[in-house]
Amino acid sequence: MQVKEVMTIDPACCVLETSLQEVAQMMIDHDCGEIPVVENKQNYLPIGVITDRDIVCRTIAKGSNPLGSSRRIRFGGFRWLMRAEVAVASCHSPTLRCAPGKV
Repeated sequence: MQVKEVMTIDPACCVLETSLQEVAQMMIDHDCGEIPVVENKQNYLPIGVITDRDIVCRTIAKGSNPLGSSRRIRFGGFRWLMRAEVAVASCHSPTLRCAPGKV
């Protein structure tokens, strides 16, 4: 099986300037729990991801209100919410090569 058989074409994504409320709304609109963070909307270079779990565990569970301001992911300490581990694969790569043991 190749990556192209299981990948999402044109997934929802955000940039560092996207608010957490907008990211959460994307998760609702696209019925997903993870949104890729891209460098910009011109090159779509992936630089990280933000998950619903990141928002809950790293803000709400620590007593912070993620909607308490209009600050963006990059500012006010929200950049640390984003996970920067990014793996990129060709759509023609075998899925087992991309995520051994996770398919």
